[in-house]
Amino acid sequence: MRNDPEFLAAREKALRARHLYNIGAISFKEAEEMMEDYKRIFNLISAEIAAKYGQKPKKFSAKMFIKYGR
Repeated sequence: MRNDPEFLAAREKALRARHLYNIGAISFKEAEEMMEDYKRIFNLISAEIAAKYGQKPKKFSAKMFIKYGR
């Protein structure tokens, strides 16, 4: 699923949003909106992996993604 073109496109858009926010070109709210697709896909993948190993899924956080790149 991580090689899925939809996931890769959403990740690229999220990385672009992070870059634009960090250089001050857009606001945090705009960056969050740009990351919405990536957030949805990330949470689905996280839930699948967590279910496989019997753990609690990690949820996507735009703030953490911008700050730490995760």
